[in-house]
Amino acid sequence: LILITFVLTAFGLATLFSASALVALQLDLRPSTFFLQQLTGVVAGIIAFAVAAKVDAQRLEKLAPLLMWGGIVLM
Repeated sequence: LILITFVLTAFGLATLFSASALVALQLDLRPSTFFLQQLTGVVAGIIAFAVAAKVDAQRLEKLAPLLMWGGIVLM
């Protein structure tokens, strides 16, 4: 499952770079601008995944209502 996720993410990043490089050049930006922004989000997601994987499930169960309402507010 992790391998498939990695492959799809890499494919998405490659597609994003090929589609946005020309747009970035037209906006007088570096061709990798949008790619690096998206890559930053991917790295943040990997870090969040690693932290969440280390948290005890019992602790998350107690925080579930707070996390649910926090997610609703953030939407």
